[in-house]
Amino acid sequence: MTSSGDKQLRLGVVGLGTASALMMPALVQDPRVSVVAACDTDGEALEVFVREFRAKPYGRLEELCADPDVDVVYVATPHSLHGPHAVMAAEHGKHVMVEKPMALSLEDCDLMIAAAARNNVQLLVGYTYGQSPAVQKMREIIDGGELGPVRMINAWNYNNWLYRLRPPHDLDVALGGGAVFNQVVHQIEMVRTLAGGPVTSVRASTGAWDTGRPAVGSSLAFVEFDNGVVASIAFSGYDHFDTDEFHFSIGETGEVKPPAHGETRKALGQVKDYSEELRLRAEGRSSMYRRALDPTHHESEQLSQPHFGVIVASCEKGDLRPSGDGVMVYADAGKYEVPLPPVHRPPGWGGFVEEVYNAVIGAEPPVHDGRWGRASVEVCLAIVESAKTRREIRLPLEG
Repeated sequence: MTSSGDKQLRLGVVGLGTASALMMPALVQDPRVSVVAACDTDGEALEVFVREFRAKPYGRLEELCADPDVDVVYVATPHSLHGPHAVMAAEHGKHVMVEKPMALSLEDCDLMIAAAARNNVQLLVGYTYGQSPAVQKMREIIDGGELGPVRMINAWNYNNWLYRLRPPHDLDVALGGGAVFNQVVHQIEMVRTLAGGPVTSVRASTGAWDTGRPAVGSSLAFVEFDNGVVASIAFSGYDHFDTDEFHFSIGETGEVKPPAHGETRKALGQVKDYSEELRLRAEGRSSMYRRALDPTHHESEQLSQPHFGVIVASCEKGDLRPSGDGVMVYADAGKYEVPLPPVHRPPGWGGFVEEVYNAVIGAEPPVHDGRWGRASVEVCLAIVESAKTRREIRLPLEG
């Protein structure tokens, strides 16, 4: 936390989909942040957002970027638009916070980094699970040295991603659809945070097993780092096995999660056409807005820690994994839990918001800047290329 007093960070949101809806609790519950403007080409979505959050509406991003009341543009548009939208915001002198993945190409990443530097603005990338309290605490324990250096990391997530209500671009590989850029990128971010070095090699395979939902839904990757750390990253979004069984029956956002294998797939099967899927997505987004604005949820309901599947970091003298309320340590002397402060509903991505605030208002150099975001995109691209060519991909890639 900085000592920047009560200076307000005035935010304009572009892209009113699920990603921005999930971010809203952290934004509206932080007294240092004010959401003052919003932009989307979907007039109905924009109308709902403006009504709920009393923000100024814009149909074109250029108009929002020209608003003198906006300090930061939060880019939550489809992945293929992150690059041009972030560059436009930077060229208008706005700081930029951009959703994952940073972009779909290294060329776009480089253009974003250059635009931010040229206009002397901050560019931060929101890989939220890598910034979760449990992963950050694991990194802190590793840095403390009591368990020796980290040597191996295993990350697995089996969930229902492919059968959730999805916009068209989430299922179109040409637009960055599929599991790699939408889900596996979170695991890449966590693994990179814990490994503490650049990736040098990737060998991977991906799968698209459902012709009715033809996007890539699975990925298995072996990743090596320059410091000798190795990692395996497994993901499946086919709504069969659920790794939350291995995480104390706690869901990603910290709620108790009863067994529901296949329920999301079955529910999607009851949706008669894609227009109905879009309508249900819009209703769900409105519901998330209402929860974000309801202070009784935030004050009354305590949750477990958010997580993204199961991740185990193996050091020379012990293993670490997130627990429901902190981090479990398995050391020579025995097993114990390092607790973390409680989380309250609705959970938001407070770590990302805090980092943006400190970078813009407190002038603290961010960790998750454009170069950090670019490195995760590079690993995503290596996974895609390795799966296509069935060979090991050495990093760095050529931009």
